[in-house]
Amino acid sequence: MQTLTSAVQGGRLCHAYLIEGEDGTGKTAFARLFAAAVLCTGAGDRPCGECPACYKTQRLVHPDLHIYEDDSKNKVDTVRRIKESVYTLPNDGDYKVYLICRAEELTIEAQNALLKILEEPPEDTVFLLTCRSRTALANTVVSRCVPVGLTAVTAEECAAALCEKEDAPPETAEQLAAEFHGNIGLALDALTDASYQEERGRRQAVLDAMLSGSEYNLLKALAAYENKKMKSGLPEQLLDCLTTVMRDMLAVKAGSKCLISAFPEMAAKLAEKYTAAQAVRLIQLFDETRSYLKYNVNLPLMLWNLGGSIKGII
Repeated sequence: MQTLTSAVQGGRLCHAYLIEGEDGTGKTAFARLFAAAVLCTGAGDRPCGECPACYKTQRLVHPDLHIYEDDSKNKVDTVRRIKESVYTLPNDGDYKVYLICRAEELTIEAQNALLKILEEPPEDTVFLLTCRSRTALANTVVSRCVPVGLTAVTAEECAAALCEKEDAPPETAEQLAAEFHGNIGLALDALTDASYQEERGRRQAVLDAMLSGSEYNLLKALAAYENKKMKSGLPEQLLDCLTTVMRDMLAVKAGSKCLISAFPEMAAKLAEKYTAAQAVRLIQLFDETRSYLKYNVNLPLMLWNLGGSIKGII
């Protein structure tokens, strides 16, 4: 951050920055703050938050700030719109800023079109691209950007943010901060989304059934997913959750305290009851079951088979 601040203050801006990080780490918020700093016309530290440019940027009405965050997965039209204005002079200040959110969704055609602009960019233009991972973008595009990596904060900082932003009870804030490993965005979504708690309850029921070793309990817990539409992704998310818990179970058995699942206590309990070999076999089962979701499978039958297979392993 200090490097970027120095670049803005000293007028040594690069023409393109690639802001990278998992969902919830604040990529778009950071990019908007960076854009405000670039467009700021105040004296002293930037953004000053008081000049006319900052006022317009905060309200997303600055004529030199162009934000593209639509849900289109093609985005060829996005690059075409950029080409129409990128070679014109700024309206208010010294720079124009183009913010392209979720750049990993750009098609190869769109990336190639953007690359032509990045190869010979106007001196008065700064591009800000956000993405989950640079590996999803063409190397030629990545090589023309300055990488800016964003990561989650500490669990303590995340909990404090939840308490400050949403007045969350301290215990709830600490639980979510630990569960999402300091990812403020994801923790905030979980805090304000009632459906999240419902889904957490369903996953807890499946894990409780695994701990009990009862096939009846397993089938009953998995039956809660029978009426969920496949496009919702819930069955796949359940398998991802169970896989992570099994990973934590293996970590506990190895004496590690580096647990990453949302149910570390369940991982510890399962580690006491089952062997490492069983955990490995369960991970393989979940991977195999996940592959079935690519096809038009009978969901109730798949869940029934999953329950029986889990019982066969434990």
